[in-house]
Amino acid sequence: MTRQELLQKSASLLGRFAYEVRVSNALGLFDINTVAEDLLVPIFATILDCPKLQNQNRIQMNFPAVDLGCNVSRISIQVTSDASSSKVNETLEKFQSHGLNADFDRVLVYVLTERQQSYNSKALAATVAGLPIEFSTSRDILGFHDLAQLIAELSNEKIQRVCDLLEGEFKKADANAKFRSELEAFLSVSAQKIEDEKRTKKYIPSVFVETSGPKEQMRFFAHPMFFHRKIDDELRRFNLEKFNELLRMAKIEEVQGDLITLANLPSPENLDELRNRLATQLEGISRLKDQVSVFSWYGERAE
Repeated sequence: MTRQELLQKSASLLGRFAYEVRVSNALGLFDINTVAEDLLVPIFATILDCPKLQNQNRIQMNFPAVDLGCNVSRISIQVTSDASSSKVNETLEKFQSHGLNADFDRVLVYVLTERQQSYNSKALAATVAGLPIEFSTSRDILGFHDLAQLIAELSNEKIQRVCDLLEGEFKKADANAKFRSELEAFLSVSAQKIEDEKRTKKYIPSVFVETSGPKEQMRFFAHPMFFHRKIDDELRRFNLEKFNELLRMAKIEEVQGDLITLANLPSPENLDELRNRLATQLEGISRLKDQVSVFSWYGERAE
């Protein structure tokens, strides 16, 4: 991919990101702003060469004034969807009142959608004049167009990295949207089938599906002469020798039990023989369970 193609791709992805934030916020869905903070960490780390950039809100809940910060480059960034002068002014006032100039030499305001054409507020100008660090409303307030210009100054390798980060996030979002769409379609069809069942009083297996657990247990009651062999299969899966090997390594007394014998008892010919067989297995398993359950996280429940 040529440099021009990379730049066009990165600009397109940034534009989509800004658009989705604008639409989500218009619908009252502001969670995307929080998600954006984490996504922007590796992007700004690449663009601004901030190797230790991190989400300050992950370090301290509701970190004042800024959302991202790097203690190496000493750059901090406020991420917001509010492009107003009052928001920028509020950010700078909090930056100063919390003494963040002790940790950062620069503060940027990144507007997730698009910055204003100009910032001529007198209150903002007064705050900027009183800051202990240098701040320029034309340089340090960024929108996605400004970010695209900064990306244009990067190497092809770094531009590709930014594209990969944005594409990866969109793939996850698209997958979630597809799942929600398919789920809604399934629920719609299921609801219709349930209404059909109620009207016709017929059982529809595609709607009323038994969960695997109860279905499996019911088989033992419905066909005990056949499905008792599943118990034998489960007993053979338990590797008691391997378990005892671990106990020996820990210098703990081994557990005693013969699951192989229990799993290979003579096959029953009738229900009486089956009952005796199951009683023998239950007795042996119960003795073993008393020994093994003490090593479980849930030993008090003898699981």
